[in-house]
Amino acid sequence: FPSHDTSEWNASIYRAAGINPSKIYVVPNGYDELTFYPASEGRSDVIRFLYVGCAQFRKGIDVLLSVWSQVTKKSERIELVIKDTPQVYGKNNLLQDVITLQYKTGCAKISYIDKAMSEQEMAELYRSCDAVVHPYRGEGFGMHVQGAMASGCFPIVTEGGPTDEFVR
Repeated sequence: FPSHDTSEWNASIYRAAGINPSKIYVVPNGYDELTFYPASEGRSDVIRFLYVGCAQFRKGIDVLLSVWSQVTKKSERIELVIKDTPQVYGKNNLLQDVITLQYKTGCAKISYIDKAMSEQEMAELYRSCDAVVHPYRGEGFGMHVQGAMASGCFPIVTEGGPTDEFVR
């Protein structure tokens, strides 16, 4: 049971399940506004969607890739940027899945990043994108969604989870 990275939404579920409330700590919503802020100059004419996470089922990347392959075409001026985190969750086949998907479906461009990035580099990535997409099935808090929003990204997230606390 993770006592860190917990939202009020998760805490209420833990309490309802009978976990001792003294063992639950809610992470306050917040970010460093000196690092995470909107871009001061215009963005590219390509609309960029950003997914930050991993290939775990609970994160919902399969849902996003399925929709992307069905509704986008290679010729469109849109791009999906996937920031994978194998340093946190371990190696996976996500890059191969993306390459296969693009080849078989002719969907719009997908860029894949799996290198470790500093907070400053992440903020720059957020500022280079227009929307953050996180179709999760289960999430502890969604700090990357909050950081992306602070950096000017429009949020597209699952309703009925911890992001309800800060995404309207």
